[in-house]
Amino acid sequence: MKTKRRIPFSLSAAAVLLCLVLASAHLTSGLYARYTTGASGSDNGTLAAFNVSAKADEETVSIGTDATGHYVVKVTNPGEVAVRYEARLSVSGEYAGLFDANKLQPMRQGMLAPGADAELTFEFDMSGTEIIEPGAVPFTVTVTFTQID
Repeated sequence: MKTKRRIPFSLSAAAVLLCLVLASAHLTSGLYARYTTGASGSDNGTLAAFNVSAKADEETVSIGTDATGHYVVKVTNPGEVAVRYEARLSVSGEYAGLFDANKLQPMRQGMLAPGADAELTFEFDMSGTEIIEPGAVPFTVTVTFTQID
């Protein structure tokens, strides 16, 4: 009778461990994920301040006995970007029909650089019209600012 030769247990365990090491080395050595890429980065920017205002020292305009008057609006741009402005004056109430369009000039427009200001003067001239009576004139001034790119 022939006897079978057995492989010692330690040699079998070493062979199994060697196979596991080779398999895990293949997975972790870069062969498995050789075509992957990655990128990262960061950036920051500064947002320029848009800060404008329009104000007037007077609340109303009084038409004097010579049938003229004026109203001054000061527009300022303390911001960091240039702006375009458009100011429109509209008269309401019983005086609305009395102002001659050529004499009133109801719109002013222009540009303001950063840190600049301007005074817009609206002249009221009612000479040659029938003045109801000297006094306060109801009107509205609307100023619109647009940033210039």
